[in-house]
Amino acid sequence: MSYTGSLSYFDRVSAIGDRMLRVIGGAPATTDTDQYLELVEQIYKALADIHDNLIDVTIEVDQAKTIGEVSDVLERIQQLGIKDTLKAQNMCNELGRMGYQMRGLPSEQLNLNDQEKADWDELSHQLERREGGTAMLYDDKLRELYELGKSKLGLKSLQAKVAEISDLLVVQKAQFERLAKRAKLMRNKKP
Repeated sequence: MSYTGSLSYFDRVSAIGDRMLRVIGGAPATTDTDQYLELVEQIYKALADIHDNLIDVTIEVDQAKTIGEVSDVLERIQQLGIKDTLKAQNMCNELGRMGYQMRGLPSEQLNLNDQEKADWDELSHQLERREGGTAMLYDDKLRELYELGKSKLGLKSLQAKVAEISDLLVVQKAQFERLAKRAKLMRNKKP
């Protein structure tokens, strides 16, 4: 079982944000660019928060003393239901709203090339889909963790697999936080 499929999507989301900040940050200061910088900041803050919730689960697995404790933690995440969690936190609606607002990015004014336009459209589309897009990807992560709990792996092997996922989540969370801070700084520096 590979854990990199849904995780690599978020790496692409980071790369898109990085490119967009370079383009928007270098554009002349306007109300539009300020609005998009604020949206980028909000989006990456929300994604970092969601990743943080998943990292908490992986830390619980790491602290478990028996395979039974690991199974209990991983069983609980199946019941967690990330869709319900995201809805309860209004994150899906927020991400959907932000994705919709991002659609209006003035690509001609910012001189986006075809790949940058496609990347921006992909990010907007995934955010707009809310439960069907962003939450589905988090559901995949939860399912991967849950399925590990049902495997025949020993305690150390199971914890090592979960640690791999955790390491990727930590790196991505840090990337999201960096992008949010960068967007905020760029917005604050615009006259």
